Amino acid sequence: MLKHISAFTISGALVLAAASVNAAGKDYGQTVTDEMTKKECGDCHMAFPPVQLTSGGWKKIMAGLSDHFGEDASLNPDQVKHIEAYLVSKSLDGGGTMWGKMTIKRWKKKKLVDPIRITETPGWKGAHGSQKYRRMSKDVGYDKGANCVKCHKGAEQGIFEEFDNLYPDLGGHD
Repeated sequence: MLKHISAFTISGALVLAAASVNAAGKDYGQTVTDEMTKKECGDCHMAFPPVQLTSGGWKKIMAGLSDHFGEDASLNPDQVKHIEAYLVSKSLDGGGTMWGKMTIKRWKKKKLVDPIRITETPGWKGAHGSQKYRRMSKDVGYDKGANCVKCHKGAEQGIFEEFDNLYPDLGGHD
């Protein structure tokens, strides 16, 4: 049974759906479609959607794989080149969307330039700063914020919002 759903939540669902793949089949980086990226990044954590960071952020990450948040995630040079090219092409500023341009403009006003942690972006902080999020995190024994599928069963399909319950086949929050 659906709980209260605001117009903002519904519009967010539509924006995410549009952000993922448009009617002409153009991929906007909301899900990871590159097999090498899925495998190499997904061996240790969920392969994060490229649109979650800027091209500069992804370049920083790929340049520092020998110390990837405290782990050695080194890859061979061909893999690095391939994955970086994919992430940059689908990044927040690489996809050429109006949404991406507006988001980067807001980030610059906050003096946020090319972050390398999705959990440090205003969108993530805004969505995960509530008392409800903290309570849910405690309930599932999770506090790192780096494994989206722990709470958002549809994360790998680009579904992150609390409207997950609209997609029961993906195991939403309801």
